[in-house]
Amino acid sequence: MAHFAEIRSDDNIVIRTVVVSDADCANNGGEDSEALEQWVASSVHDDPTIKAKAGGVYPNTYWKRTSYNTQQGVHKLGGTPFRINYASGENFKYDSSLNGFVLANKPHTSWTLNSSTGFYDAPVADPSTMEHNGAPLDPKVWDEDNQRWTALDSSTNINYYWNTETNTWSNI
Repeated sequence: MAHFAEIRSDDNIVIRTVVVSDADCANNGGEDSEALEQWVASSVHDDPTIKAKAGGVYPNTYWKRTSYNTQQGVHKLGGTPFRINYASGENFKYDSSLNGFVLANKPHTSWTLNSSTGFYDAPVADPSTMEHNGAPLDPKVWDEDNQRWTALDSSTNINYYWNTETNTWSNI
């Protein structure tokens, strides 16, 4: 069985995925063939929900195979990764230059696409700990204006930033 993503032609955003049987794959050129992509395009019916969401006109689309077991450039069962990420929906888009699926939306202007994982990296590495003096900090938040990670100690209501020189949390 193979998974295929339907992709909008105008913005390369994934709009859905479908499963194709092994027999249909074998009878239509094999899993990695353009012939199978064309067969999927002609055999899978338009989704009425997508048509309604698009104002009654089905968008122009194309199909690409995606691997259910590939996440951030790693095959979770130890196989060969395929197209960087499983195209799990509108959170992903097809990047033809990478021949893979990457996150559709850049979280912050300063972040850059990691071509190996298909995710965006902050200009400052993630903090190595989420504690300050033994106290847990709430989830980290990227501060785009100051180009740093921030977090809150909810027991004291003190805000901290990740100090990259000391690799510790410092008071803001």
